[in-house]
Amino acid sequence: MIAPRSKALLALAVLALAASSSCGKKGIPRPPQWIRPKPVQGLRLLQRGDDVVVSLAPPKERTDGEPFEQPVQIRVTLLPETTAHPGRREGKHVKQRPPSQRSGTTSWVVPRDEWPGYAAGDRLEIPIHVASLGLEPRAGTEGSTGRRVAFVVEVQEGKRWRSAPAGPIALTLCAAPAPPSRAEARPAPTGVLVWWTAAERGAPSPVQLYRAAPAAEFGEKPYRTLPAGSSTFLDEAAEVGSEYRYEIRFGRADDPNRCESASAPASATRIDVFPPARPAGLAAAAEEKLIRLFWTPGPELDIAGYLVYRSDGPREPFHLLTATPIPATTYADTDVRRGTRYTYVVSAVDGASIPNESGWSEPAEEILP
Repeated sequence: MIAPRSKALLALAVLALAASSSCGKKGIPRPPQWIRPKPVQGLRLLQRGDDVVVSLAPPKERTDGEPFEQPVQIRVTLLPETTAHPGRREGKHVKQRPPSQRSGTTSWVVPRDEWPGYAAGDRLEIPIHVASLGLEPRAGTEGSTGRRVAFVVEVQEGKRWRSAPAGPIALTLCAAPAPPSRAEARPAPTGVLVWWTAAERGAPSPVQLYRAAPAAEFGEKPYRTLPAGSSTFLDEAAEVGSEYRYEIRFGRADDPNRCESASAPASATRIDVFPPARPAGLAAAAEEKLIRLFWTPGPELDIAGYLVYRSDGPREPFHLLTATPIPATTYADTDVRRGTRYTYVVSAVDGASIPNESGWSEPAEEILP
């Protein structure tokens, strides 16, 4: 006679064998996968002025690869200061409720229809004011400076489906420098000129200048780090016709906690509206049947050519001899009459999409004998 416990084990073995033979794979069948939102990707944390900024890639899909079908929200939860690694104790994993379901937690919820307001390029940046963290006063610290805070982030679809927590991610709060009072940018002859006004209070800090295209994020590292007290920067690498966004922040680039001031934004498109210098050294020489002109090449690298003008008498206006800019720095005027004193001037034209013409050179006169 088979004991009850043996019967149960035999039944389980039979079920496993049947399942194995029916699907062609060995082993005990696994339960269906629980479909829920994918965890947040690319989670980063930094302090910018009086805000802690939670930066992440926008959630897009569930664990089955399908897009969301119900209302979606991001939930950012502040962990207790004593909790460095929630869900772990003595090196072993301990099953716990998600952080946002625990009593006494502080969370911030951002519904999907509000995400565009937090867009920074192809990421979301959610600012949380340091004062709203509700940190209890602690002996030996001045305000929140020196306090270490940690967050986890979850994605929730509908009322039930919740992603696994991403994080924790932590930083030590700092006394951030005061931000620039303003920043501006405009096209310059050799790039884009960016300038800003120093902070109204505190000692000068190194300047962190960030640059990005209109639809891109600024990234973690500054485009340039400038000495404390700097107030201008000429971006000579800016390409003609391209638009750039800039942010000026004060702080130390080598600070592991990325303690920076709030940003002062500026933007500009590099447009070439600056004409070349007027040509120099224009000279005219009469030959047998023509008058030949010579001048010095301009120093600019984008000169497309030169235009030649002539006046046929002291009271006559100048008229254009060259229908289009000529690349050479010499010109032979063959449409001349003997005994007439001609006056010539030359201008330079650049290769901008809307060409810029320089002023006229000093005039040169000549008579064909």
